[in-house]
Amino acid sequence: MSEQSKITEIPVPVENVNDESVQVAEFLVPDLSPVNADDEILTIETSKAAINITSPATGFVHFLVQEKDEVPVGSVLAIVADTIEILQEYQGDTTFNTNSDDGTQILPNDTKVAEKSYLRVTKAAAELLQQYNTNAEKLGLTGLVRAEDVKAAIEKREVPKLCAFASPRENIVSKTKKTEIQLLSEAKSEVILSQVSVLVPTKGIFTKAAKDGSIAKQFSARIIFEVSRLLQQYPSLQSMYQNGALYQYTETHIGYALNIEKGLKVPVFKDCNKMNLDDILRQKDTFIEKYISNTLTMAEMSGGTFTITDLSSGYAWLFNPVLNTGQSAILGIGGENPQGNCYPLILAFDHRVSDGQIAAAFLNDLKKRLIAHEQVLCPAVLPISKESHTEEHKDTQRKNDETTENRQEDLPCCSKCYRDVDELTAMDQYLVQTIDRNGDTQLVCTICMEGW
Repeated sequence: MSEQSKITEIPVPVENVNDESVQVAEFLVPDLSPVNADDEILTIETSKAAINITSPATGFVHFLVQEKDEVPVGSVLAIVADTIEILQEYQGDTTFNTNSDDGTQILPNDTKVAEKSYLRVTKAAAELLQQYNTNAEKLGLTGLVRAEDVKAAIEKREVPKLCAFASPRENIVSKTKKTEIQLLSEAKSEVILSQVSVLVPTKGIFTKAAKDGSIAKQFSARIIFEVSRLLQQYPSLQSMYQNGALYQYTETHIGYALNIEKGLKVPVFKDCNKMNLDDILRQKDTFIEKYISNTLTMAEMSGGTFTITDLSSGYAWLFNPVLNTGQSAILGIGGENPQGNCYPLILAFDHRVSDGQIAAAFLNDLKKRLIAHEQVLCPAVLPISKESHTEEHKDTQRKNDETTENRQEDLPCCSKCYRDVDELTAMDQYLVQTIDRNGDTQLVCTICMEGW
């Protein structure tokens, strides 16, 4: 664009957009309104995040797309002219005052806007598309789309008409949801999905977490911590089957599903098997802040090798976690049962790369570790299982009660997971003194050492 034209184009950004197209979510200023450089003028939605587009110059903005349009990356979204007169001259003085009989705004063939506008739909055609809950792109229509073009394409495709009381424009599927549907559909169509679940005895960890945010924060971080360690012992749960070959991931990147108030997003804890509990807590805080401010980047939400989805706060008892594409397993955490004495762990996995015996072993190992963490977070609370009816278990529980009451605050503990020596002894584990490169010594439990 030459400087003499005093027109600045605003394209869909290519950087940080992995999609071939984006969806126009919302105009932040009215069309033909004055704007300043760096003013936010519209929001686009990719498969991973919403991005606010700013004006590159001061002037008057004119949008070349409509809200909810899906446009290719690199396409021009809008133009900014120094003055409204220049904008009108650029448009040929016809865009804003000349209409065809069917409501289409006519652009002269020799105007630059006509060259940049990859799709224009008449009012009658738009109403027809709405009735059939489709759009011009799905029907393969480009350029100027009229009602007769839509009718011909619908007859060819045999698109079913919506019933009279349907309102598709009010419930339009977002770009993020479309991509989620596509990826999950691909994953489901390719895998042989199986599922195993176990019940974890508890005395109300999630009920307490609902009242105490620090418990909720600590327990979810400890789940990520323990899963990352266990995955080193169960490599088939971090694998991918493709074209007759099995591929095993060499790194552990756990995605943790967040769905608080801005829709589902899955930030990924990269190399979390090498992180200590404090690192995971800090990373989780950062992800939640970015989720709330809608600033999670695609890099922070990609590359996962395993996923955790926690519906315990929604009081979901049992559910079916949906496997993500490129992964072989996903862990679901359900809420406590009405009696508050147990909660489920659910593992959905690809049976082509793993089996039920491995899944059950993984869940039972995780179950033991989470019971120990609950005792750390709620030391006065000890889980009760069916075995508690036996005299042997009652004796063990009485000993645990005495240990809890007499526990000293300064017992030696693991520098990574913070289990103390009493907890480790109860789990048939122990502490090992290690020396780092600087000659500093620290205690690490045998559970964490297995994760190395």
